[in-house]
Formats: sequence, C-alpha cells, structure tokens
Amino acid sequence: MEFRSIDGSGNNLADPGTNMAGTDFIRIGEAHYADGISVPLGGPNPRTISNLVVGEGDAVVANTAGLSGMMYAWGQFIDHDLTRSTGDGKNSISITVPNGDPVYADGTFIPLTRAIQD
Repeated sequence: MEFRSIDGSGNNLADPGTNMAGTDFIRIGEAHYADGISVPLGGPNPRTISNLVVGEGDAVVANTAGLSGMMYAWGQFIDHDLTRSTGDGKNSISITVPNGDPVYADGTFIPLTRAIQD
C-alpha cells in the first residue's frame, strides 16, 4: 500500500525533496524588487485588496460578523504563506490603511515584517 509521508519527503518521485518540511518554497520566477534587492515594487494597497476579496459587497444575506465566505480561505492563505515564514522582525513593510477602511482608522498602519529573503 502506498501512502504519503508526513514530512512531505518522497511525495514527488521526480524530486523527493520538493516541498519537504523545513525546505524553502519553490520560486517559479525571479524575485522583482524596486531597488533590485528588497524594496517592494508597489502596486495596489494590500488592505484595499483584502477588503475587496473578503467584503460582502451587495450580498442579499448579510453576515452579522461582517465576513464573506472567502474569509476562511483568505485566513488560511495568510496563515500558511506569512505566519509560517521565518523572519527576523526587523524589515518592516507595514501596510497603510486606506481612507474609508471599515475596520481601521484612516492613515494608520497594519504592522508587517518581511520574511527572511533568499
């Protein structure tokens, strides 16, 4: 009987170490930074994106907690992608809260530090 290993080793027969516990995530493309080293490129405000993805919009059935069905999926993404990354707590890329945010005061920040870069 075949089964998958609990630490992820050997699950990919072509590359047994791929996605094994404790290994780095595979990067599909090169990293792109504004300064070529570590400064984020910019783009849409991350808080604006999260409000669009998780917001109820014009839902017919209101959620008393103010959450949409995407909340659990978004939470899992954030949990697994960010909180399980190794960081030094020194490289701040805090998110500026946009005006009109439904939860946070305009112009405040959501604290965030970068993971250790490869």
